[in-house]
Amino acid sequence: MATELRIRLLGGLDVALEDARLTDFVSNKVPALLAYLAVTRRPHQREALAGLLWGERAEADARNNLRQALSNLRQLLAPFLMITRDSVALDPSAAVGVDVLAFEEHFRAGGGAPLTPAGAARLSEAAALYQGDFLAGLAVRDAPEFEDWMLAQRSRLRELALHTLHTLTQWHMVRGEAAAAIDTATRLLSIEAWREEVYRQLMLALARSGQRSAALAQYELCRRVLDKELAVTPSSETTALFQRIQAARRQVRLPSAATPFVGRAAELAEIAALMADPTCRLITLSGPGGCGKTRLAQEAAARAADAFLHGVCFVPLAGAGALEVAPSTVAEALGLALSGKIDPRDQLRTHLRDKEVLLVLDNLEHLPGAGEWVADLVEACPDVRLMVTSRERLNLYGERLFEVGGLEAPPAPDTAGYSAAQLFVNAARAAQPGFQPEAQAAAVGRICRLVDGHPLALELAATWVRQLTCQEIADEIERNLGFLATAQTNVPARHRSLPAAFEHSWNLLIADERRAFARLAVFSGGCEREAALAVAQGSLPILAALCDKSLLRRDPAGRYGLHELLRQYAQDKLSQDPQQAAEVQAQHCAYFVAFAGARQDALGDARQAAAQRELAAEMNNVRAAWSWAVTSGRPALLQPALEALRIFLEHQGWYAEALRLFETAAEAERTAAGDSPCLAQLLVRCAWFQHRLDRFEAARPLLERALPILRAAQPPLPADVAFGLMCLGNISRAVGDFASALGYYQQCLSLYRAGGDPREIAFSLNGLATAHAELGLFAEAERLHLESLALRRELGDRRGVATGLANLGFIALGQARYADAKAYSREAVGVFRELAYPMGVAVTLNNWGVACQMLGEYTEARACLQECLALCQEVGHRHIAAHALASLGGVAGALGDHHEAWQHTRTALQTAREIHSLSATLFGLVSAAGLLGRPGASQPAAEQAAELAALVLHHPATNQENKDRAARLMAGLEARWPAARLAAAQAQGRARSPEDAADDLLLNAAPPS
Repeated sequence: MATELRIRLLGGLDVALEDARLTDFVSNKVPALLAYLAVTRRPHQREALAGLLWGERAEADARNNLRQALSNLRQLLAPFLMITRDSVALDPSAAVGVDVLAFEEHFRAGGGAPLTPAGAARLSEAAALYQGDFLAGLAVRDAPEFEDWMLAQRSRLRELALHTLHTLTQWHMVRGEAAAAIDTATRLLSIEAWREEVYRQLMLALARSGQRSAALAQYELCRRVLDKELAVTPSSETTALFQRIQAARRQVRLPSAATPFVGRAAELAEIAALMADPTCRLITLSGPGGCGKTRLAQEAAARAADAFLHGVCFVPLAGAGALEVAPSTVAEALGLALSGKIDPRDQLRTHLRDKEVLLVLDNLEHLPGAGEWVADLVEACPDVRLMVTSRERLNLYGERLFEVGGLEAPPAPDTAGYSAAQLFVNAARAAQPGFQPEAQAAAVGRICRLVDGHPLALELAATWVRQLTCQEIADEIERNLGFLATAQTNVPARHRSLPAAFEHSWNLLIADERRAFARLAVFSGGCEREAALAVAQGSLPILAALCDKSLLRRDPAGRYGLHELLRQYAQDKLSQDPQQAAEVQAQHCAYFVAFAGARQDALGDARQAAAQRELAAEMNNVRAAWSWAVTSGRPALLQPALEALRIFLEHQGWYAEALRLFETAAEAERTAAGDSPCLAQLLVRCAWFQHRLDRFEAARPLLERALPILRAAQPPLPADVAFGLMCLGNISRAVGDFASALGYYQQCLSLYRAGGDPREIAFSLNGLATAHAELGLFAEAERLHLESLALRRELGDRRGVATGLANLGFIALGQARYADAKAYSREAVGVFRELAYPMGVAVTLNNWGVACQMLGEYTEARACLQECLALCQEVGHRHIAAHALASLGGVAGALGDHHEAWQHTRTALQTAREIHSLSATLFGLVSAAGLLGRPGASQPAAEQAAELAALVLHHPATNQENKDRAARLMAGLEARWPAARLAAAQAQGRARSPEDAADDLLLNAAPPS
C-alpha cells in the first residue's frame, strides 16, 4: 500500500507521512508553499510562486529562495511533487489527504435543501474536520500576497463552517437531539461568540437535556458578550426564553409499566421520525381495541421526553363520560389547579399556550366532538405536541395517522425473533413460571397467527397454559373463530380474533368468576379492592383468579381495572341479564354516594388532603353514579353526598361541571318529587355555583324558591337553611349591598352555632367577617376572623387557615398596618403553596404587593404583583388580575414611569369591564384617579381625578378600602386646587356611572398629563 501524505490546515498546520510528523522545514514559507499547492491542486508558474511568498524581495533573491524551498520539499516529499523548470504542483495521482478539500467535499454533498439524514451525516463529517481557522498560528513574514490569500481562505472556510454548524444545530433541535445540538451550538459560538440566536438554541437544548442551570448561565454569558462586543443588551426574544426556562419544571407524568415492552422497533422509529418533524403537531395512533395503542404511545412518549422543555403527560380519557369533563381531566393530569370562574377549556389553553410539552390523550374515540377540541388545542398552543390513541382517525387538518396493527407473528414453526411469540411467552411465564415454549413452538406460532399478533388476545390466551397445552388453546380459539365466521361472514378475521379470544376465556370461567367479571363493568376508571368486593360481590380469590387470567388488572398501587375493550365486553355480558344489571348499578351508586358522603367532615379538617386525593381518584365513578341516579329518576339517592361533593368540586375549581351536575339532578328531582326538600338542597347548591361563576341574577331566584321549602321541611333542616343564607350573603356582598350581606351572615352564624359543628361555625364566621371588612368595621372583622382562624387551626383545616391568614392580611391593610399585612400574607402564601392552590397564592400576593407599595418597597411590591398577575393569567382569574394590574399601575406611578402606570391601569379597567365586575371597575377608577391627581398634574387632570374620586366615594357598592383611597385622594386635591372648581367636578362625578367613566378613560390611550 502506498504511503499517504496527510496535510491538516484547519486549526493550524500539520504535515505527516502516515503517522510520522514532518517538521524539518527550513522556514515557515516551505509549509506555507505546500499548503498553497495542496489547496489550489493545480500547477503554478515558478515566477508566480516566487512573487507569492517573496514578493518584497528582488526578483533574483525571490527565485533563489524558491529554489531552496523546493529543494527542502524534494528532500521530504519527492514522490508527491511534480517540479519542472517552469512549474510546481502536487502530483494529482499521489495519495494526498487534505482536510480542507475533504471539508469542502462533505459540505457540498450535505448542503442540499431540504436537509436529509444522509446530508446531515455529511455535514457532521465536515464539522468534525473543521478544527479551527485555516492555517491558524502560521506567521509568514514579508509575503503580503500570500497573507491576503490566506486571510481570504480563512474567511471563506469560516463562513462555510458557521453555515454547517448552524444548519446542524437547527437539524438536531427539530429532531429533539439535544446533546448533538449542544455540541454544534457550542462549537459555533467558539467561532463567533456574539450570535444571539445560537445562544437561544443552546439555552433551549441545555434546558431540554435537563441542564437548567447551565441553560440559565448561557443567558448571562450572552448578556456579557453582547455588551462587550456590540454594546447591546439581549433581545426581548432571548430574555423571554430565559424567563421561560427559569419558570419551567420538566415533569414526566407517565404510568409505570407493569410488564416489559416487547417489539415494535419499526413502529417506534417511525413515530420518532414523525415527532422529529416540526410540522407534525398531531399524531393519531389508530387501530382496533386492544391492539396495543396505549402501550405503544406510552413507550414512544417516554423515549421522546427529553425533547420537550416541560416534559410529557399521559391523560387517560376512557373514564371521562363526556367531552365537558375532558379538559378537567387533562388539567388534573398536568397538576393544574383550575379556577372555577373560567371555562376549563380556556384555562387549559392559557396554561399550555407557552408550554413545550407532549400530551398523550388516550382512548379519545368515545367522546363525540373531541376532534374540534383537539384542533383548538393544536391551534392555540404552538409548542404543544399531541399524541392521540383512538380506534378511528380524527379527520383533522395536519393530523398524521399512524395505524397500529398486531405484533409480528411467526409465519412458520420457528418463533425465534418474533415479537408476538415473545409477548405470549412472557405472559405464559407470568402465569406459569416454568413454562417451556420450545416443545410447543409450532402451537405458539399458530396462536399468534390466529389472533393476528393482537397483544390483548395473546395475553388472554397465555393465561390458560396452566390448564391447557398451547395446541389445545389454539384449537379453542379456532373453534370460536369458526363460530363467529358462520354468524358474521363479512367480518375480517383480524376483527374476529379478539372476540374469539374473549369468548374462549369467558367459556372457561366458573360461574362466580363470570358473575364478578360482568359486574366489574359498572366501574368507570377502575376501583379499589373494597369497592370491587362490595359491588362486584366477588371474593378476593375470585378477583385474584381474574387477574391471573389477564381479564382484570391490578396496578402497583393496588387499584383494579379492566382494559376498556374488556370492560365493554363485560358490559355486554351484564346487559344480557337486565335484573342483575339494575341491581349492580344501584349498588354502585349507593357505594359511591356513601364513599363521598363519608369524606364530608374530612374535607374540613386535618384529613382534607387525603380526602381530596381519594375523591379525585374515584371521580369518574362518582360521575357514573350521579348519572345513573339522575337518568333512572332517583336523584334523592344522591342526598348524602351533596355537601361533600359541593366542597370537593369547589376546591378543585370545577364550577361549571358542578353546576351542570346539580342542575341535572335538580331537574330530575323536580320531575320525580316536585318541591321536595331534596330539590331545595340541590337548588341552593346550584345557586352557590351560579354565584361562583358571577351569575348573581341567576342565583337569587333559586334561593328565593329553595329557602321557603327548607324552612318548612320536616324534620327541620337548619344547616341547609343556614347554607342558603350564606349564599344570599355572598350574592349581596358581590353586588355591593354590604348591609344586607351582614344581616344574612348573622342569621347564618346563629343557625350554625345552634348546630354546634365547628366547621360550619368557622365557615360562617369567615363570611360575616368579610362583610364587616367591606363596611370598614375592621376591628370587629379582625375579631371574627381570629375566632374563625382559631377553630380552623384546632380542626387542622390547612386551607381554611391559609384563607383566614389572607383575610387578616386584608384587614391589616385596611387599618394601615402594612408590616402586619406582609407577615400575614407571607404565612398564608406559604400554606397555599404547600397545598398547591395557585389561586390562593395569587389573591394573597396581591395583598402582599399592596402592603409593600404602601411601605414604599416598590421592588418587592412589583415582584409580588407580577407573580400574582402571572398566576391569574395561568388559571384565568381575571377579577384578581384586574386588581393586580391596577396596583402595578400605582407602583409604576410611584416610580415615575407614568406611561407604564397608565397602560397597566387602562388594562385593569378594560379587564374589569370585560368581565362586568363592578368592584374591580371601582378599584380601577380610584387607581386612575390617583394617577390623574398626582402632585404636579394639570388643572384639567386634577378636576378629572376629583370627578372619579367622588364617583367612587359615593357609589353604594364601594367597599371601605376604596372609599378610604378616594377620600385620601380628595383631601390631597382640596389642599392644592380651588374649592369651587373641585366641587363642580365632584358633583359631576356623583352623577356618573362607573361603567361610563371607565369607558371614557379607555378611549384615552395617552398617559395623563
